[in-house]
Amino acid sequence: WPGRTVHVECDSLDQARQALDAGADALLLDNMTPDEVREAVAVADTHAAATGTRRALLEISGGITAANVGDYAHTGADVVSSGALTNSAPVLDIGLDIDVHPA
Repeated sequence: WPGRTVHVECDSLDQARQALDAGADALLLDNMTPDEVREAVAVADTHAAATGTRRALLEISGGITAANVGDYAHTGADVVSSGALTNSAPVLDIGLDIDVHPA
């Protein structure tokens, strides 16, 4: 895929290995535990060393919350994404009424 960056979503270590073997530039590690993420990082490091290529960018997503982000912070992944920060925000009902008075 010359000139293109390929990102692959993986929800297992087997999928991560397959994506790396296929030449993926970045992996989105979805719904993995911190231990699984650490193992995926090791797999990506080993793959890069064995192939003489740059290690794929690794992003963690799925199930990341403010309560557990610390568990993922030191796994070796490059990016941590969390939809919980916006998906669980409380709703605020705001309205605007315009009262027009003729001159």
